[in-house]
Amino acid sequence: MIQTQFKLEDNYPFIGKDYLVHKELLTEIVSKYPIAAYDVGTLTEQEFAKIRNKGFGASDSSVLLEVAYSGKGVPMMTIEELLYNKEHDIYNEEIAAKASVRKGKDLEALLLEKASKTLNAIIIKPTVMYTNNRGLTTNFDGIIFEPVIGSHIVTNIQAVPLEIKVCTMWARKNYNWNIGHCEFSYDPQFSIPKQVLPTVDKTLSLPEKIEQRAEKLGIPAYYYTQVQQQILFTGSDHGYLAVMDDSEWTMYYFYVPRDEECIKEIEKRAYTNYVILAKRKNLEIVYEELEGDI
Repeated sequence: MIQTQFKLEDNYPFIGKDYLVHKELLTEIVSKYPIAAYDVGTLTEQEFAKIRNKGFGASDSSVLLEVAYSGKGVPMMTIEELLYNKEHDIYNEEIAAKASVRKGKDLEALLLEKASKTLNAIIIKPTVMYTNNRGLTTNFDGIIFEPVIGSHIVTNIQAVPLEIKVCTMWARKNYNWNIGHCEFSYDPQFSIPKQVLPTVDKTLSLPEKIEQRAEKLGIPAYYYTQVQQQILFTGSDHGYLAVMDDSEWTMYYFYVPRDEECIKEIEKRAYTNYVILAKRKNLEIVYEELEGDI
């Protein structure tokens, strides 16, 4: 079933000779997840939105966890607004028209190629959208395979999600470029420095914890949760956020460690709201137990 899940697309010329080997590895890792849609790159914006509206994509996670805020501290969207839009298959043209969104789509192949060369890594570009039957869907900009090191020896191979973003001049304030690893680093063996999950006050609410952890990692909270949802699907212990600073035309790489508390809350809130959404849209619900109470 590999060929039905991936395409060797002409606009991704950086894919190397080991692509098929990596493709088989990724297929094995994500094989437990049903496929919500094939060849998502060929879908129109409206078709893509209609499929995503049957569940909660990675970019919806920040709304579910209530950390999606505008620069003025105003929620970008409430959970009820998100449910309403999905129930009525509303396509948000305003968001789609934003320069950063359009640039990200137009430049994705170029930025993945830059990342592949900078990191000296083969990057898999899945063309499918996955679901987990609990209301979550995820598609990936890219996947990098890395060894899992235990006691100084390789014990396994993991699929690490790579999320690509374009940062306009208006959003530069949301990043700490000193924490990100610049593509022009003088490190001859370029690698993204590993980060541990930042410690925060345990008495804080989860949204507050997420915001503080994201800030300490140098990235916006709404992208922190997006990468966490992708980490959930690959089962990796970290993910990467690769950001093109449009003002300086420089790529920065941010290491995002796995946050189990965040991931469990994404699953919990997604499933709770998926049940509501499924009833409104008359969708068939596949009941699966989650760890802990829902």
